[in-house]
Amino acid sequence: MKITLNNDPIEVGEEINVEKLIESFDFQRYHLAVAINNRVIPKAKWQETSLHENDNVIIIKAVSGG
Repeated sequence: MKITLNNDPIEVGEEINVEKLIESFDFQRYHLAVAINNRVIPKAKWQETSLHENDNVIIIKAVSGG
C-alpha cells in the first residue's frame, strides 16, 4: 500500500497502524506528534488508527533548546 510519510512516498504493509509505522522506522515514541490527512492523532489512538491507501502522514519530533 502506498502512503506519503513526511512528503516522501513509501510502501507499507496492508494492515498497518500508526503504532506499527512508528516502530518500523525506529522513531522514539516520546515527543512525537502524528497527523494523518491534516488531522492530529492523539498518542492514545495510535494503536487503533489504521492507515489507508494514499494517506498523507506527518510525524514531527519536538526538540528543546534555545
